[in-house]
Amino acid sequence: MIRTLPFSAAIVFALLVPVYGQTPAPNTVPSAATTANPELQKQLAPKSAAARRQKRADCNAQADQQKLHFAKRQRFVRNCIKQ
Repeated sequence: MIRTLPFSAAIVFALLVPVYGQTPAPNTVPSAATTANPELQKQLAPKSAAARRQKRADCNAQADQQKLHFAKRQRFVRNCIKQ
């Protein structure tokens, strides 16, 4: 036999779900300060691709010196790049 909610509980559930089940829309519009100011854009931008490659190469060289195996090597390189 299928159990059903009592009528009053079903009404409360039907009224609360639409209110609490919705999430607000994210703010995806870029601010005017970052889009209009090229100098600020350069300061806020992440490191260049060449700098990231160099950092990864340095971290890989350190992992080679320590003779780390696959999983430990990946973890070491990830943590090294974050620093």
